[in-house]
Amino acid sequence: MIYVFEIQGFPKLNRAELETACEDFSNIIDTLTGCIVYKGTLSSGVEIAIASSLMASSKDWSKNAEMSYRKKIDMLSRVNHKNFVNLIGYCEEDESFNRMMLFEYTPNGTLFEHLHVKEMEHLDWSARMRIITGIAYCLQYMHHDLNPPVAHSNLNSHNIFLTDDYAAKAAKYLNDKRSISYLIDPTLKSFKNNELDLICEIIQECIQPNPR
Repeated sequence: MIYVFEIQGFPKLNRAELETACEDFSNIIDTLTGCIVYKGTLSSGVEIAIASSLMASSKDWSKNAEMSYRKKIDMLSRVNHKNFVNLIGYCEEDESFNRMMLFEYTPNGTLFEHLHVKEMEHLDWSARMRIITGIAYCLQYMHHDLNPPVAHSNLNSHNIFLTDDYAAKAAKYLNDKRSISYLIDPTLKSFKNNELDLICEIIQECIQPNPR
């Protein structure tokens, strides 16, 4: 059974609105293990990025997956910082099953692209210092100012995004298995992504310096 929940202060949109915003979900900007990321524009003109689960049926959506989704969206709802890709809404429906999270859209791609893709605009020293400083402020806020803190356990150039004026924003989307797949025995032919998520979350809780 799937339980629907409400998050105070965050709009819950319906699939039809997002389908229109994303041009029938044709505007794919990234594909991660377990989710697809779309770009869309709301009727208000606000540009958004939508992380949508790949599961097409509630029968394929396990209790662990639902728990992980709820924990992720609850955690993201607590973070509000100018150098973070903030959650701005969500969508969940059981008829025509979907689980989606709506984020701020950052038009200038990732830091990785600017560092390693020749076609991307080169970042000069002052731009790089601005990026470093912005991310440091974000981590200070997440790890020390929030109570309880929110750890960003996998910060790298792939999940640092740049705005139109090259301000840096750290992202914590649905987990990208490109970054944690090294934990899995390479001789295994397959593994369940949601169970890997859950194990990693348990490990993270167990090594907290101040257990709660």
